[in-house]
Amino acid sequence: MAIDAKTIRPTLPEGYDPYDMTIKVQFNPKADAMNFIHIARKLPLLACGAAAKSKGVPCTMSAGFGTSHKGYGRCKFHGGCSTGPKTAEGKANVGRTRIHGLYAQVLSPQEQTIFESLNNGERKVADLELEIAMLKTKILVYLESWRNKYSDKLASRGEAAAENATKVYFSQGLDGSSRNYYHAGTIEDNALDRALNTLGRLVEKHDRLNGGNGGDLTDKINQELRSASFGQVSVAWGKRPAQTREDG
Repeated sequence: MAIDAKTIRPTLPEGYDPYDMTIKVQFNPKADAMNFIHIARKLPLLACGAAAKSKGVPCTMSAGFGTSHKGYGRCKFHGGCSTGPKTAEGKANVGRTRIHGLYAQVLSPQEQTIFESLNNGERKVADLELEIAMLKTKILVYLESWRNKYSDKLASRGEAAAENATKVYFSQGLDGSSRNYYHAGTIEDNALDRALNTLGRLVEKHDRLNGGNGGDLTDKINQELRSASFGQVSVAWGKRPAQTREDG
């Protein structure tokens, strides 16, 4: 039975990871990888977590807001009300690949195209591989979009305009009274940092489940991340060095 976030709010440990699944399931057993713990008006809640492209940060609406599954999953603004395909053709496509079912709710058309190209249109059975591919797709699209935005401004209006165009402002402090900013797609990027850490944990788990043969997967992911960014964007697993993100 789902926990009612309005009446029960688990105690958060000091220095907690807002994407820690062991904490998220205390808010709702059906919490997924994109949901995260958000502090709103000094109170923790399970947030939607979908990428809000206009702001460059995850959606902070309560999980399942405005949908029939309040308390987990995406909110109504990010596909939470999707009921899947209704036509015969649409339903047939679901059998071809999982991307047209569960993950169609969280990937944009551009992301779906990249996702399918990364997986060569193959049907993936292992949920963990799907999770890695989905998150990797979102990170690649995120990095490429900000890299292109910076490059366009740099070419048309100069470095100062390019730097200003990639600023993402956010609130700080328990009461949210102070504001700061980071440059999207760089080492300062809070959203990118969280996504890379989550991706690293998924890759590490994949490695453990495959008998320690995850090196090829990690190397391939890091090559793709470097290609999508200005500098060195990478993830680590196991006893490898910690992730590095060097802004070019």
